[in-house]
Amino acid sequence: MPPGSRLSAVERYVELTAALARRELQVRYRQTLLGVLWAAGQPVLLVILLTVLFRGLFDVGENVPYDLYVFSGMVPWLFVANSLPAATSSLSANAGLLAKVRFPRTVLPLSCVVSLWPDLVLGWMLWFALAAWRGVPPTAASLWIIPLSLLLTLFVAGLAFLLSSSNARYRDIRYALPLLLQIWMLGSPIMYSLSSIPAPTRRLLAWNPLVPFLDAFRDALLAGRTPAALPILALITAAALAAGFAAFRQNESVLADIL
Repeated sequence: MPPGSRLSAVERYVELTAALARRELQVRYRQTLLGVLWAAGQPVLLVILLTVLFRGLFDVGENVPYDLYVFSGMVPWLFVANSLPAATSSLSANAGLLAKVRFPRTVLPLSCVVSLWPDLVLGWMLWFALAAWRGVPPTAASLWIIPLSLLLTLFVAGLAFLLSSSNARYRDIRYALPLLLQIWMLGSPIMYSLSSIPAPTRRLLAWNPLVPFLDAFRDALLAGRTPAALPILALITAAALAAGFAAFRQNESVLADIL
């Protein structure tokens, strides 16, 4: 394929993904009284609840406000937890479209992930607002949340490709996912730090791929330093994308028949 044709194909892919993401965003808040305020209310209410319940129980470091610590973990977690259910069902929900129109199937789960970007941006804006109110000024290292958020998006996209194509074959995945997400949240250091739990459990949770993401965001926002986990994050993201694409390509040729 000539370079110009490849560039044109990429542009069409991006445009289609953006159009479907806008549709997902509109559908999500259609006929809701509070609209986008739901995106703001969810992290705020969860942080308030977790702060009330667990403040003082876990050591998250000296001079680190507990509510900011929880908030810095809750924003990326909600992006993951809200993206994956919609992306997992994206192929089965658009079965009629898949059978009638030829287009890159990967745009369906990817658009579900991209449609959560406004919620992610709003979550970080709320974090900085809380930090200002708590007297914690931003540093130059805070800018790292931009590339970190992009890496997180690619990581979630890889999982979305894997889960959506697998769910087309095995519908059990859609029903098991809520439970798996609850377990994943409890196994992620959102309301606690790994240093505050017993060593055997800490070694087990170190295999959680979300841990280096949370550490990296906290390095940038709370410690004011360049995230130390960047090489690990690059490897995790590449592995998730590779696994997701491989699973998707394996199932793509039979998606229309399956669905």
